[in-house]
Amino acid sequence: MEYKSVKAMLAVYDHARAQRMRVPAANSPGSELTLSDAPLFFIWARPFSAQFYSRGQAIKVATEDEVLRRIGAGAAHVATPSGDALIASVAKQGRTGEAPSTASAANGVSAPLRRVARIGRYGDFDLMFAAAR
Repeated sequence: MEYKSVKAMLAVYDHARAQRMRVPAANSPGSELTLSDAPLFFIWARPFSAQFYSRGQAIKVATEDEVLRRIGAGAAHVATPSGDALIASVAKQGRTGEAPSTASAANGVSAPLRRVARIGRYGDFDLMFAAAR
């Protein structure tokens, strides 16, 4: 569902953190992620309203790769102009070995380093959730 305001996005973010909502993973068919009390990153631009409604907690980063480095082995909500770019960055990270992937014992194939879920579109931003496996 698409909404027009960052205020609506931050309301969903606050609700998701409080309720531990479950959402389908966009890059791992058949699996779900449980949203957690994780930080909120904005890639490329962070509107003033995002700072206001997050009570100064929204973190601005320049690129998808930077947000993935800052998340590390944890999880985060990510507001980005293109959720597809974040999904592609996660896939690239798993292929190039920039960070360790989890190897599947059954078939020796590397699983994605992290799973990503698309929560919704809010104005110019997709709200995503990224979590380590």
